[in-house]
Amino acid sequence: MNFCYYINKLKLKYEEENMSSSPKTLKERLDCLEQNDLIFKKGKQAVMETIQEIRLKIKLSQTPKNLDIKKPQTLI
Repeated sequence: MNFCYYINKLKLKYEEENMSSSPKTLKERLDCLEQNDLIFKKGKQAVMETIQEIRLKIKLSQTPKNLDIKKPQTLI
């Protein structure tokens, strides 16, 4: 999807800014990259969940209005 491209581009920009500012050792740089990766994975997951919610709302809005959906009745 197109948003993945922009998320990855933003991730690279964010990493470049953070890498140039503070971490000096390779270990610190690796830790920073791993932390950034985790942050962006969570962000990407949130975007995917939002898209799924929007698709569901669209699908529900396209169901016929005259369709009477009732819960299944249980026998007593």
